[in-house]
Amino acid sequence: MNIFITGALGFIGSHISQHYLLNGDRVMGLDNRSGQYPSRIYNDMLSLLKKHALFSFHSLDVRSRLELASVVRNAQPDIVIHTAALTGVRDGAQRPSECMETNSMGTQNILDACREYKNVRVVLLSSSSVYGDQTAGPFRENALLHPRSIYAISKQAAESIAEYYAHQYKLPMLVIRPFSVYGPRGRMNMLPFLLLRSAITGQPFHQFGNNDSNKRDWTYIDDFVEATSRLIQSKKGQFEVFNIGSGNPIGIDDFVDEFKRQTKSILGKTIIIRKKPKPGYEMEITYADTKKLRENIGPISFTPIQEGIRHFLQFYQKHQSVYF
Repeated sequence: MNIFITGALGFIGSHISQHYLLNGDRVMGLDNRSGQYPSRIYNDMLSLLKKHALFSFHSLDVRSRLELASVVRNAQPDIVIHTAALTGVRDGAQRPSECMETNSMGTQNILDACREYKNVRVVLLSSSSVYGDQTAGPFRENALLHPRSIYAISKQAAESIAEYYAHQYKLPMLVIRPFSVYGPRGRMNMLPFLLLRSAITGQPFHQFGNNDSNKRDWTYIDDFVEATSRLIQSKKGQFEVFNIGSGNPIGIDDFVDEFKRQTKSILGKTIIIRKKPKPGYEMEITYADTKKLRENIGPISFTPIQEGIRHFLQFYQKHQSVYF
């Protein structure tokens, strides 16, 4: 297959790209190197993917509508996997206009570029943040959404645009809501990397909230990629939304304690914790209902948090020169 992946040098995008390249598919990657990683990390990601002969790359922003349309037209992909975004609740709060432009209008630009191809399928990565505060968990795909942050609002808008294009222009669409994906090459603005940075630098880690006010459904990257690829292979509907998460929320106190224990064991370093109240724009809990996912792809196991943290730390132990 010819697969076009936006955000190909990002965390999830690079892992999905690598999966399909190892599968023998042709991957055309696009990324604007937005500054959410230092340039040396983007270069390392690009070098990793360029080792595959079937990989090609375009340096381009999804907000560049005309250029994007030309690239997609020339690529003529079978599948477009749209992972490009300004990611993270806190980054969105600091850069609200860029967040809305990239995540909402960028998505519309991709869909405009795709709708002239009758056989193309689009996979949109949304976010579990769109759920906001729910009265009860786990969160089902048909729940009423209550986004609390500009990032979540931008992702909800992207979903709405995708649903319109799916029905108005008969563009087959698969929307995936990831739940706190972590692992090697993980985002630098998420809890695991921030904890690791504190361990390496000796600077205190600011923990927001506690087990009662801050729980996350942590999902290891390999499990997420497997579930995504199986969904793409199995689902042929016009418009469907799926959660991908482990279905096992973990309180921040428990996560931090396990991370500290393994950091001491693997790296020989300690982490200083400074506790602070959780910001109001952050959700108290993310909790994936996985029933629909399992009904469509069959059984799937999720990596226990202890094993996932170990893999995470072992990766960075080998790649400190790139990431620090």
